[in-house]
Amino acid sequence: MLSIFICEDEPQLLRLYEDAVRKYLLFHDYSMEIICAVDNADDMLTAVRKEHGKGIYFLDIDLGTGKEGIELGKEIRELDPDGYIIFISSHSELSLTILEYQITATDFIAKDSPAQIRDRIAHSLDTIHEREFHPAQSSDTLKIKEGRQIIQLYQEDIYYITKVPGTHKLLIYTVNGTHEIRGSIKELEPTLAPYMLHCHSSIIVNKNHIKSIDSKNHCVQLSAGYTCDISVRYLKKIRESI
Repeated sequence: MLSIFICEDEPQLLRLYEDAVRKYLLFHDYSMEIICAVDNADDMLTAVRKEHGKGIYFLDIDLGTGKEGIELGKEIRELDPDGYIIFISSHSELSLTILEYQITATDFIAKDSPAQIRDRIAHSLDTIHEREFHPAQSSDTLKIKEGRQIIQLYQEDIYYITKVPGTHKLLIYTVNGTHEIRGSIKELEPTLAPYMLHCHSSIIVNKNHIKSIDSKNHCVQLSAGYTCDISVRYLKKIRESI
């Protein structure tokens, strides 16, 4: 059973998150339950310390007073190294700060309309359920060589892959951080899952992480606040795939 913790300082939003989780679990046979829904970091940490095992954490980044969400996430990561942290904020640019703090985040949910927030919470719970109880098959994993290490990545955790200009290197952006490897898009492409799609000749995105497409500015918005260029050549295919 995975324990769920929610921390949001605005009462109305706290009720929204808790209600969204409870209603979704009511109609899905997931081994998860809400342990606490609180409005401050101290109460959250107290509840986390009482529990043992892996948890799911929905954290508002801007808690208003006291400890902020990113700092809270860092402390939770120390207590629960394998837990699932989902940050919620109206400031998408803070997703880059999360990477700087080296906090592994499962998702970043923008404070959009209530319906969109419910959809993103549902998506996060689905992703976690699949990860826990239906491990990815070998075709959904990617083995890369980073320095002297061989690392296995879940492709569903990849946001996008891009070429480093002027080099024979690639950057792979994932929920666990960024990896730099030697190689080219052409060499890597045959090993990628069907949901990894070109949006540019030098960029491949995970269609499951696409949040929106901005045709006017020729870019695609991804989970965790990332934005990638999209060329006219691949625009139609990307649109049809999501």
